[in-house]
Amino acid sequence: MGGERVVFNNLEIKPGKRVEVKGYIPEDCKDFSVNLGKDENNLILHANARFDFRNDKRVLACNSLKDCEWGEEVIMDIFPFQLGTEISLSLTFDTEKVNMIFSTGEEISFPVRFELDMINYVALRGLIFRCLTSE
Repeated sequence: MGGERVVFNNLEIKPGKRVEVKGYIPEDCKDFSVNLGKDENNLILHANARFDFRNDKRVLACNSLKDCEWGEEVIMDIFPFQLGTEISLSLTFDTEKVNMIFSTGEEISFPVRFELDMINYVALRGLIFRCLTSE
């Protein structure tokens, strides 16, 4: 699979702040993920775009991970991704949900399932990473 894994630690992104991710989806990508949380064992958002992964084709699955235990996976009703294209994803974190706005203009929310006062950890896997910004 093309793409890479990029991890950012000690970010201190507080509620109300936005994180923007830009990258390229390789032609041979089976899936990619964007993770936000406290650390790799505590994620308020694991967004996994599956082009052709296991039994899923063109599925955006979201979940949370608390103390190494996965919550219930939620399959979103959109899939705004194309192989071989640039993407941008804007994520706004608040105490109750993470709002995601895609470069296509589509928007979804995923509930924050456990208390977190700031995002310290962002990990990207499967994309050719271009840029990460927060404001």
